[in-house]
Amino acid sequence: MASGTASLKTGASRAGSQSLWLEALGNLRRNPSAIAGMLVIGLLVLVALAAPLVATHDPILSMIGQPGETGRLQAKAPCVPLLGCEDAVHYMGLDLNARDLYSRVIYGTRTSLSVGMITISLSIVTGTLLGLIAGYVGGRTEDVIMRLMDVVMAFPALLLAITIVTILGPGLTNALLGITITFIPQYARLMRASVLSLKEQEFVTAEQAVGAGPLRIIFAHILPNAVTPIIVQGTLGIGTAILDAAALSFLGLGAQPPTPEWGQILSESRNYVFTSPHLVFFPGIAIMVTVLGFNLLGDGMRDALDPRLNRN
Repeated sequence: MASGTASLKTGASRAGSQSLWLEALGNLRRNPSAIAGMLVIGLLVLVALAAPLVATHDPILSMIGQPGETGRLQAKAPCVPLLGCEDAVHYMGLDLNARDLYSRVIYGTRTSLSVGMITISLSIVTGTLLGLIAGYVGGRTEDVIMRLMDVVMAFPALLLAITIVTILGPGLTNALLGITITFIPQYARLMRASVLSLKEQEFVTAEQAVGAGPLRIIFAHILPNAVTPIIVQGTLGIGTAILDAAALSFLGLGAQPPTPEWGQILSESRNYVFTSPHLVFFPGIAIMVTVLGFNLLGDGMRDALDPRLNRN
């Protein structure tokens, strides 16, 4: 009898979870911010995937000595035929090394999106596991894990990332690792809070009564019901991770030349803001649009997944 009751409660929990996700999906489709964010992110993903087709030149090839290139090439202004330009076409001009800026910005989309998504994915996996263990096991294990997370959060995120990369050495991989470490406590704390509220629910108690093991309870029942805030925070976190990666590259600690990365492009051109503004304008706009897209999607998902904000 107890087994049958537990099965009914577990089934009801799963059905309720599925209906909640279906309702959230419907709310997401009706949210203008979420739609705008998805359109921006979708366009950026397409550009990143089709970079060899969209770019007009090799992003690390200098135009010096190339056919059709005339005059002074370093920091050359944008050249578009529709605007009366008769020289070789460079939609965003050339950088200080006479490389096509448009192609570098296009390929920079690949780098920045990859860093943002990989960083947040690693942070979510690590932080979620730590939060699950801390929240479900409790006791001294919880104290050790959460005090460690408190120590990491005590440092400003970007300063901690700079310290880690400085110790490990400059490079995109080390920058990714440094940013990942700074994000882990956020997801660990979110997951722990969710687990603490869920492990006292009736469907968890019923599973424990029929002899279900901790792994089954955690991954089959608690995790699916606790993942909502993680998804929202992760979506918002991608934009922040891209900004942090750009900041590290700007300081010379992230992507190294000639890798096309928006922060690194800005770093190379920071002294030419007034004489050649196109060198900083286009990569700056790319960073702004990308972060805006993820923020819009994150805000839309938060509204869609919060039942208190969905009153028909």
